[in-house]
Amino acid sequence: MCDTLYEVLSRVMTSKTDDSPFVFTTPKGKPIDTHYISQKLWYPTLKKAGLKRRRPYETRHTAAVLHIAAHENPLYISQMLGHSDTRLLFDVYAPYVANASRRDGSAFSKMMMEGNLQ
Repeated sequence: MCDTLYEVLSRVMTSKTDDSPFVFTTPKGKPIDTHYISQKLWYPTLKKAGLKRRRPYETRHTAAVLHIAAHENPLYISQMLGHSDTRLLFDVYAPYVANASRRDGSAFSKMMMEGNLQ
């Protein structure tokens, strides 16, 4: 879980007014499951936004590509996705981020010239 999400969930938990241990519940106070999320929240939201229907699971692919494009550490991304190593990350997701890295060595050269080795 990324730090931003953890911070948001922590704030939600501290501001809750009920005694439920769950962060997200149905209107009746029951814990939500994947079926509820898909049918009552996800698909209606996509429809209202005018977006093509897609499974909630597919958001992990979007997250992976966005993390690669942001130049996050591949080990971190792989661990976040639950992969055993980075090979799957590079085989599956990296080809969708053509501009995530340069192929001419310019990034390395720039780093060396600037002395920015942190």
